[in-house]
Amino acid sequence: MVMLSALVSDLDAELRRLGYKESTLVWYRGCWRRMSRFFVARGVEDFSLDMAMSWVDEACDGFFDKERAGTLKPTDVYLFRVAQMLGEYAAHGAVLRRYSRSVNKLAGEDADAVVRFQDWLRAADLAVSTVRVYTTVAAEFVAFMATRGGLARCDAGVLGAFVATLAGYQAKTIEQKMCAVRSFLRFACADGLVDAAVLDAVPAVRSSRQARIPSVWDPAEVARILEAVDRGNPCGKRDYAIILLVARLGLRGVDVKRLEFADFDWPGNRLSVAQAKTGDRVQLPLLKEVGWAVIDYIRHGRPVCDCPQVFLRHLAPIGPFSDQDHLHQILVKHARVAHVPDQRETPPRHALAATHPGHPVDGGRHTDRADRRRPRPPVGAIDRRVFEVVAGSAGPLRAGPRRARVGGVAMSAGITMADAIIALVEQKRAVGYKYAAEARVLARFETFCRSEFPGLNAPDQASVEAWLAAARRRKVTPATLQTLAAPVRELARWLGRRGTPAYVLPKGALPRPARYVPHIYTDKELAALFAQTDRCRYCPQVPLRHLVMPVLFRTIYACGLRACEARLLQVGDVDLDAGVLQIRDAKGGKDRQVPVSASLRVMLTDYHAQLIGRSGSIWFFPGTAGKPLTLGNIDKNFRRFLWQARISHGGRGRGPRVHDLRHTFVVNNLRSWFAHGEDVGALLPVLQTYLGHSSIADTAYYLRLTAESYPHITAHVQHTIGEIVPPTAARPRHGD
Repeated sequence: MVMLSALVSDLDAELRRLGYKESTLVWYRGCWRRMSRFFVARGVEDFSLDMAMSWVDEACDGFFDKERAGTLKPTDVYLFRVAQMLGEYAAHGAVLRRYSRSVNKLAGEDADAVVRFQDWLRAADLAVSTVRVYTTVAAEFVAFMATRGGLARCDAGVLGAFVATLAGYQAKTIEQKMCAVRSFLRFACADGLVDAAVLDAVPAVRSSRQARIPSVWDPAEVARILEAVDRGNPCGKRDYAIILLVARLGLRGVDVKRLEFADFDWPGNRLSVAQAKTGDRVQLPLLKEVGWAVIDYIRHGRPVCDCPQVFLRHLAPIGPFSDQDHLHQILVKHARVAHVPDQRETPPRHALAATHPGHPVDGGRHTDRADRRRPRPPVGAIDRRVFEVVAGSAGPLRAGPRRARVGGVAMSAGITMADAIIALVEQKRAVGYKYAAEARVLARFETFCRSEFPGLNAPDQASVEAWLAAARRRKVTPATLQTLAAPVRELARWLGRRGTPAYVLPKGALPRPARYVPHIYTDKELAALFAQTDRCRYCPQVPLRHLVMPVLFRTIYACGLRACEARLLQVGDVDLDAGVLQIRDAKGGKDRQVPVSASLRVMLTDYHAQLIGRSGSIWFFPGTAGKPLTLGNIDKNFRRFLWQARISHGGRGRGPRVHDLRHTFVVNNLRSWFAHGEDVGALLPVLQTYLGHSSIADTAYYLRLTAESYPHITAHVQHTIGEIVPPTAARPRHGD
């Protein structure tokens, strides 16, 4: 914890170092005095972001109510930024944003390094947008390094501190920023600005393509937006044509900006579009409605200009839109006039193009927005301790709340293994990993070491081998042994990059777990299993079990869900009217929508009607104490149903498992497609999307599994896939 008065004093000195004007500093000091009086009146001396936000809420007469109502004033936002800046400085010891447009955080050699990096990117022939984004992030990183002694002091500890500043960003933004930092460090290494070992310390970032389902406007809302455009003026004619091109043809905004007269084939009613994202040129039909809107703009609205682009800025200097001009603002302006909610979670192309699915779109691919869409989380214990846990710069630092930091790359003296685990988990989560199960393993390992090896601050060979020996005595499976060893190995690597000797368990030291061959339930076994779930009786200890179990296991099978996806369904995720399940944050951090069959929809509706008013829970399949069902509870009930259905179980780790219902769902669908002569190759991408697989190879694995479960269709499978799918024993990486 740091006292508010000390934090304000240090932040004041930092803002002066950054070159903030005296008039701006006077305003900040006035806000800090008001905040200090608020803290004193409540008997609080130490800074707390929650308390600072309470001050903001009171000073603005209900900041968060105004935010929800969309009535915030600029002065309200300024006060929020005052609290936010203090929170960032308390957590990270740096001003992370340029809060004043007149302030340039870089000067001298730092600015020169960023300029040379920009030239280096251009020489590599990267896209203009990539150069712009990477240069911006590099400037942020160099400015952060200036508070840590400069680039020459860059090490694993400082990199970890910078990664901690990314907490609260979307996963795609984190991925983009870390790619930019890694690229800058490659340049800096070649330029002699940093040591080559720093590149190995850049943490891997969790990457997930198209993890979120784009939100959309319905056709009526799009019609209202178009009707709201005033076509009686030149800007209105331009905006109307642009929105039609996006809505009817599914073009990206950047492609609309770059359209030229030569791209329009008026006699052939065709539009040729060179896609900025892929570099490919596609031919699209020029719909009559779209064509006439473009003609109306060219004839009666477009300013006189010799440039080849069709759409121009209408404010001086007249010319084509620049790379920094985003057409999203055009759409938002007219959406507000039409009183249509802004689709803030997706580019407008998706919101509009989805209303006309019959028109060609570029294969459904899109550019995720790299933008902060949720506020930075409150400063917690880990945020306040991160600079104690992770080493700072070896050079002289400015005075501030972190002046007790130890220099160099080694862990600070007195930092325990528990502290190191906290910092590792924080870094992993900052770059997008959930790291929940791994954190639990590390907590158990730390408890084990505290008991068996008192005073040990880093894993050594004796402690790691004792940890694994204890697990073997419990007769855990080889897969569980790997699960217990992997986080400890990662902790040792993390410590080693920070100069602390730690024992890294060698690869191959543990036996490889045997590959599990999925059990494909026969139709007879499925009938027997579901019959037993229907016989589940009322139990006063778990009063909803007899309602939940029959529907839960049918939903897992009939929708091919993972057990964790089914158990975490909330009531709001089940759209009974549309017959669609909304799966959120599934494997790989992906969302998806899963349509259900008519018969299952009826069962879900009846189940929901019985559950209303009885559970009082947000969970569609409620457990106890307002929590969802646990995986252990699901597995325990499943094993009982298997026994009652006379389906033999091979013992621990041998199955059949609940997850095999998902495998059976896929195999039965493929079997049905083959039986009906469907084009299975064409349907595989549909199945891939339905299952939430990351790649088509994961789904294609089931073709081999289908052939082995039903030998009579082997010839059909071979005709479809040849020899490209691995045998069943080679379980896919993401195929579950």
